[in-house]
Amino acid sequence: MSKEYLNEELTEYGPRPAGPELYYECTICGEGVHSMPKDNATCKCFNIIVDVDASRLAITSVNNVRLFYRT
Repeated sequence: MSKEYLNEELTEYGPRPAGPELYYECTICGEGVHSMPKDNATCKCFNIIVDVDASRLAITSVNNVRLFYRT
């Protein structure tokens, strides 16, 4: 798997992009989380939480998250 990082900066209250090949990477624990998982998903340190049931993406520290496409 290779990663193509986006230069898009996330803001605390801004929109959260999602797509079939888009992932959020936590720079604290290094784990990637799919933006559209089938089940709830989190990174190891819980900085990124995707709640499928509520259709919500929560990020504790947006300064520690990068967006990438899996290619």
